[in-house]
Amino acid sequence: MCEPTPAKMRSAQSGGWRSKGAMRASNGAGMRRPPRARFSRRTRGAPPFHLRATLLALCLLAVVACGRLPTSNRASSTPTATASFVPAAVVGSVRSLRMFDATTGWAATTDRLLRTTDGALHWRDVTPPLPPAPSHPLLGAFPLSVDNAWVVRGQTGSGPGASQSTLSHTTDGGQTWRTSAAPVFAVAQITFVDAEHGWMLADLDTADGEQGADILRTTDGGQTWAKVASAANRPGALPLMGQKFGLTFHDARTGWVVQGDALDPAPRLHGLFQTHDGGSTWQPAPALAWPAALAHDPSLDEVGRLPTFFSPQMGVLPVLVVAQATGDVTATVLYVSHDGGASWSPTAPLTASIGATSFDDALSLLDASTWWIASSAHGDTTLFQTADGGQRWASWTPGAPFAAVSALDFVSGAQGWAIGSVGLLRTSDGGHTWTILAAAPSAG
Repeated sequence: MCEPTPAKMRSAQSGGWRSKGAMRASNGAGMRRPPRARFSRRTRGAPPFHLRATLLALCLLAVVACGRLPTSNRASSTPTATASFVPAAVVGSVRSLRMFDATTGWAATTDRLLRTTDGALHWRDVTPPLPPAPSHPLLGAFPLSVDNAWVVRGQTGSGPGASQSTLSHTTDGGQTWRTSAAPVFAVAQITFVDAEHGWMLADLDTADGEQGADILRTTDGGQTWAKVASAANRPGALPLMGQKFGLTFHDARTGWVVQGDALDPAPRLHGLFQTHDGGSTWQPAPALAWPAALAHDPSLDEVGRLPTFFSPQMGVLPVLVVAQATGDVTATVLYVSHDGGASWSPTAPLTASIGATSFDDALSLLDASTWWIASSAHGDTTLFQTADGGQRWASWTPGAPFAAVSALDFVSGAQGWAIGSVGLLRTSDGGHTWTILAAAPSAG
């Protein structure tokens, strides 16, 4: 008997490297086993020779047929060229990290995508094969679940295809990839809310403080994409002014884009824009209420990131309070919504800088109430943690090797990982102590 052919598997997420998200995968679509041969009760011992010959011929035909079964999940897929364990020096150079449980996760360097199934002790290189030249070696990685991930590479050069990106998609943990072209040069975000419905934020040219952007949508799991919106100076569109820093949806109709100054290393939160029609039209979200515990100084501004939703109604929106003159972060405030993002209420401000440039990565939201923030404002890196939704914060300085942390990812109250100046780290006690899993390459 040949083995059943696995069915196509897809999983859902609610945005980029952030949400722990629901992970759905169908079981193998097994073929039904043929009925066992039955002999008459009058038949004793071995069947007659002609019957045995017939059965043998049928088995041979079955083997041949199994070899020719259509495998739609693999027919147009390309196997990963280097699905092998990578050395610690490569793991130590990872720039982003996304663990989905205590064993399985993804990490990316500038040009490689890695996957682990043993808690980040060992990693396999599952980078999709490079598309035909001209292609850019740098990649953008968007893991959606333990098995589902997207990889984007921009095109270089001139002529046809120079303004396209190559999209690679896997649903089997990087064993095989489906590759296609997208009519955009750079992709800032890919997000899905279920197996079929997803969105892509495409970056266009930035000049004079303006940035063009397109939003594309898929309703067939990424097989096809259609542009549904473009930045423009007209009602119902994302404005051209300012850079678009991210895109997320929490259902098939409701989503958000964060926009700030295009040329400022600490982009001010010009606005949080929202859509209620699947991305076709956009409007500014209601203004955030200033926390009562902070004096509303007009010299201060806000820097935001995308909200994370843990249920259709409950979401968390992190915001930094920034001094306009210097760009220094004076406080961190996590806003909470209990009505699907229609309104946001501030939690107790955390008066510590976590660095605006690394803000997206130095924060880990485990669930609706348990959050961690890493701060390297004064040399030593401090870890802040709340277990009651930001009402009270505990803080401690773990010491070496927890230093200059740029990425933080917890999957439970005890188990977490970080990327620091010394490499890839792991904790098993909620962040109080850390060990080095892979050292960063030396500068020399």
